[in-house]
Amino acid sequence: MNIIIASIAISGLVHIWADHYHKNIISIIFKPLTMVLVISILFQVGNSFQGYKLYVLLGLVFSLLGDLLLLKPWYKFEYGLGAFLIGHVFYITAFGQHNGLDADILPLLPFIGFVIWLYRNIEPNLGRVKIPVITYMVVILVMVWQGIGIWLENSTRIGIYTALGSFTFCVSDFILAYGHFKESFKYLNSFVLITYYVAQTLIAYSVNFVNVY
Repeated sequence: MNIIIASIAISGLVHIWADHYHKNIISIIFKPLTMVLVISILFQVGNSFQGYKLYVLLGLVFSLLGDLLLLKPWYKFEYGLGAFLIGHVFYITAFGQHNGLDADILPLLPFIGFVIWLYRNIEPNLGRVKIPVITYMVVILVMVWQGIGIWLENSTRIGIYTALGSFTFCVSDFILAYGHFKESFKYLNSFVLITYYVAQTLIAYSVNFVNVY
């Protein structure tokens, strides 16, 4: 497992470097390779896929599809957004499979406040993607809510990974949204990619702590 984590880190860093310096061919190779390595984590705990593990796998596969759709030179923002939205729905389903859907709204309130602030900042520039972006924001809010809910419910190791993974994913997407629709900065994509790869690795690694696959 340590070899896989090290491979993910190396592949991810190569892609982040390539993205920053606009080395498109290297990005085309290492961006999907990094996610394939993340997916390989699931195969270290048996080849049977059902329940929690199945839905995490589907979430990762649709994330990989989203990555491919957002690669240059065929960058397709709307389709990539759609693929990631479906991936988040699968993550929500996985969290619900493990713990049941968490109904405690209190942990969600700070995130709702932040999303309202973010939306008010980016709304003038959303144009025709306003409805897809709003939908995406709602879905990722539910994902982080349910991911944190597992940890708040029983403080198990799987809860630590789902909470940190979903929260980091939320941070990654919100940085991306602000930079894409409001104001970019020099290392924005690097921050987005670092948090994205950390989030996906944490969520994938959480399958190690589920007793029923």
